Parts: sequence; C-alpha cells; structure tokens
Amino acid sequence: MNEKTQDYTPALGFKFLTGLYDSLIRMFMPENSMRRLIGDVILPREGEHILEFGFGTGSNIISLLRRWPNTQLTGIDIDAKVRDIAARKIEKQGLGAKLDLYEGGTLPYDDGQFDAAFTLLVLHHLTSEAKTKALAEFYRVIKPGGRLIVGDFARPANIFLRIAFLLVQIVDGFKTTDDNLKDRLPGMIKGAKFVDLVERTSLNTLTGTIRYYCARRP
Repeated sequence: MNEKTQDYTPALGFKFLTGLYDSLIRMFMPENSMRRLIGDVILPREGEHILEFGFGTGSNIISLLRRWPNTQLTGIDIDAKVRDIAARKIEKQGLGAKLDLYEGGTLPYDDGQFDAAFTLLVLHHLTSEAKTKALAEFYRVIKPGGRLIVGDFARPANIFLRIAFLLVQIVDGFKTTDDNLKDRLPGMIKGAKFVDLVERTSLNTLTGTIRYYCARRP
C-alpha cells in the first residue's frame, strides 16, 4: 500500500501484552456476554458478507461463525501479531474467515462491498480524527441499506463505573477515550451520514459501560 502505516495503540496498550490479551479479557471482562450481545445486534442474515474492523485475536469472528456458520466474514486489523494469533485460533476451530491487514488509512475494499460492518472495543483506541475517518470508510464500504454496529465504552452508567473506567483511560490513553467518556460516539456516527441510529443495549463491566449502537447507511 502507498499509505504510511499509522501509529496505533495495541491491545492492552502495550505490544508486549498482546500475547496475554485473551487471558486478561477473560479475567476482567464478561467475555461471553460481550460477544453474544454484538451478535444479537448484528443478527447476520443468510449469506451476508460482514466486515469486522479491528478483529484482534479473532474471538468475535469465532463467536459469530459458531452461531451463524453461513455468514461470510472478513476481518481487518493493523496489527500483524494479532492476525497470526487470530488465524491460528480460527483454524483450530475448523472455521474460515478472511483476515486482512491494512495501514490505518483507506480500507482496501470496494464501495458498497459489505452488507454490514461492526467493531467492538476498538474505537476508543483512536483519536477523534481517526474515529471520523474510520466511520467515513465504514459508510463507503457498506452497501446502501446496510448496517453499522458499534460496541464500545461510552457514558458510564454510574459514578462507580466512571471510576472503574479510569483504568481503561490509563492504559489506552485519556485523549483517545475522551470521546467515549463524553458520549460523542452517537454524534460522530450521525456525522458520518448514517441514519436510524439507536442504542440497542448496554453492558456494565469491571472497567466501564459498553454501549451497542446500530445505524443504517441510507
């Protein structure tokens, strides 16, 4: 690709922790509920082609393919190390998905290529500018009438979860998480021209509140 690879915040904030990602997520997050809810909001239809932005170690893809085996899934991530982990996990499960790498700019897909796109716990790693660019790219690669699903940390449900979210901010950065904390994600999604935005559900965790949004490309 011609675009220079952007700096990025790796899983858990530091590259040396990437290999521990799955173990730590199981320890601190309600993993089964978190992944079940993203599937419940996406509700893949027979034969749909769905993109995951920031596939990480492949756990979301595995969860979706177990429930909807006839879905065509493509994942994209910026981190080659997690792609290797994800590929091994998916192959071990006897499942299949296309895992692409990119350099943090334009997504390497045609306009209107996907029926839906989703991202879970990725946008809080991005600056406001990068979030805006990513949402514009989602709009471009989703078919008219297609769906965008975003699950990420957002406005904490109470003061105790606000305090808990400080851990995420310390690890992932106060600058990148500020949009999430101040509940700017819905406005950013609307600003990317998506319509019919709704908050479908939410999940309280040991480190904050995850809110699941669904919107449509007109």
